[in-house]
Amino acid sequence: MTRAFSRGAVRSRIVAVAPAAVLCLAALCGPLFAPHSADETVTGPFAPPGPAAPLGGDELGRDVLSRLLDGGLGLTLTAAVIAVLVTALAAVLGTLSALEGPLARAIDICTDLLVLLPPLLVAMLVLLRLGGGSSWTAAGALLLVAVLAGTPYSARVFGGAASVVAKSGFVEVALSNGSGHWRVAVEEILPNLRATFITQLALRFVEATALVSTVAFLRLPAALGPSNWAVMVRDSVGPGLWLNPWSAAAPAIAIVALSLAVRRAIMACAPAPGQAAQVLPPTSALEPKAGKVLAVLGASGSGKTTALLRLTSPPGLDGEELRIFRRAQISFVGQDPGSELTPTMRVSALLAETAARPDRIPGVIARLGIDESHLRKKPRELSGGEQRRVAFARALLRENPVLVVDEPFAGLDGTRRDAVAALLRETADEGKAVVASGHDETALRAIADEVAVVGAAEQLPAESAPRSRQDPALLGGPSAPSSPRKVVFEARNLSVCCANGRTLLQDGGFELSEGTLTGLVGDSGTGKTTLARVMVGLGKPRAGDWTALPPRAIQLVPQNPAGTLNPRRTVRQTLLAAARGADVAGLLGQVGLAPELADRLPGQLSGGQRQRVAVARALAYQPSVLVCDEVTSALDAKTADGVMLLIAELAAKEGLAALVISHDLELVGRHCRRVLRLDGARLLTA
Repeated sequence: MTRAFSRGAVRSRIVAVAPAAVLCLAALCGPLFAPHSADETVTGPFAPPGPAAPLGGDELGRDVLSRLLDGGLGLTLTAAVIAVLVTALAAVLGTLSALEGPLARAIDICTDLLVLLPPLLVAMLVLLRLGGGSSWTAAGALLLVAVLAGTPYSARVFGGAASVVAKSGFVEVALSNGSGHWRVAVEEILPNLRATFITQLALRFVEATALVSTVAFLRLPAALGPSNWAVMVRDSVGPGLWLNPWSAAAPAIAIVALSLAVRRAIMACAPAPGQAAQVLPPTSALEPKAGKVLAVLGASGSGKTTALLRLTSPPGLDGEELRIFRRAQISFVGQDPGSELTPTMRVSALLAETAARPDRIPGVIARLGIDESHLRKKPRELSGGEQRRVAFARALLRENPVLVVDEPFAGLDGTRRDAVAALLRETADEGKAVVASGHDETALRAIADEVAVVGAAEQLPAESAPRSRQDPALLGGPSAPSSPRKVVFEARNLSVCCANGRTLLQDGGFELSEGTLTGLVGDSGTGKTTLARVMVGLGKPRAGDWTALPPRAIQLVPQNPAGTLNPRRTVRQTLLAAARGADVAGLLGQVGLAPELADRLPGQLSGGQRQRVAVARALAYQPSVLVCDEVTSALDAKTADGVMLLIAELAAKEGLAALVISHDLELVGRHCRRVLRLDGARLLTA
């Protein structure tokens, strides 16, 4: 099946690229095949097609076919150079703007100004001002104007796409380790904008072709040659359209065909969604039923998400039919709902965008515990749990017949978990089909009418599996002896605020000792992740004293398994990027993974495996402190226990001090010597 699909994909790309290749070859090499010189008179003015001139003559009796073959070189090259320069510059600026706020604001201002001052008008003013300057000066001026005028808008598009990637865990890890914005933009973010780059390149080529053609049509100097296609159209307007329509139609068709063919060819090279994902073994088809809740259970890596995604892509539907089906029939909330929220829109607009009945918005957000003040915020200003609730609200407000939710309870505290469960049950009671997968088996079974169990549990190599927490070597656990240990991180009178100035922590203090695990729990939105970001240098506290550690000495393991690792890098590349010459097999062995996984992409790993690779990456930096932010929220109970045991064993073996952030008080209580609770801007002992 895979081979057949690959052959079909290759065949489709060849069909898409072939017309553009032929037209570009004709434009670039046409002069070599022209039957006559472009300036040679071979027939009468606007003569109809004949043996001497297959497409007839122009206003001076020159062969239209010869001039057509001769006139594409300058226009095509100029448009291609403009498209490449604009796209490349916009990609760099847009990506940097996702990391640099002032640059983003400057791009927005330039884009707004260019709405009032179109590129064509600027080009006309500049080229007319040059007057009789050299043709190369005019060509350079045209390139400069096109690049300066076209870059801001494209950079804004790249900035929007890059801002989503910039919030990923792997970007935060790179920044927290002291990598500069330029390096993070080029090495971490840009490789994940391939689809945006290809789309923008195609659009910029079409725009550049239109700009260059218009400049030539208006007789502005641009060093495109005397016989370019736009000039041919201009010179044939009037009597030529009636005497020999081909004198104008042929070059006009060439301009349009080249633009569309090149755009189609470039777009055909765009990566297909999910093409890097592993093809998992087929599972039994799920059958959603109206008025019923279907719970999909299984261990990490068993194929639950794959089974849910199959519901969104019924056999026999593709293209526009598939888009219509998804828009009208399915509401889907994935494991990483934050990436599904448009970063430039406020929560109020995000909810209004999908609401079938806007009057339901207040009731839904109240049930989900979304504070009304959040409606004015953008996704980046929300915690992971708050983003999940907004995405869930959007899905509910669409009121489609089928609601599919992957890990609805991940990252939510007990109260909000109960609220989400109640809403799922109520949605089914209203006559809709609800399909929910997750690792909280108790919560799902409590609301389910039917249960489907997918796959088998993830297996670990026996020789590298973590030992039981009762093992005396796991000194970080609660059963460990309370011998004094060296404090490697200490905070005193620490005050932390969120972006809007709300105080999340007031005069807090805590210590992290080598070889021990300290837990941090609290409700969603109380500031746990913000505190973690401050600890690793991704944010600044309002006040307080804390231990200053080198960037590589304190490592963050982000909360979202799907965004923890760079999707364009294999496991091996990820570990080697952290430490050149690292023992990849040894690091994987430390976290209980087989060496064979080294050459897999993150999309080919289960959630539990991705979290273990994230821990291995942190170990590659040889840190003193490990900050684990909700690393078990999307894992089943057995896998979550395994990850916690792994962290405890590594803390004992390597002498690490670990802060484990979680909503699950029971889980951290089993594995951590001390548990803190963040509540009401105060750090309390749980």
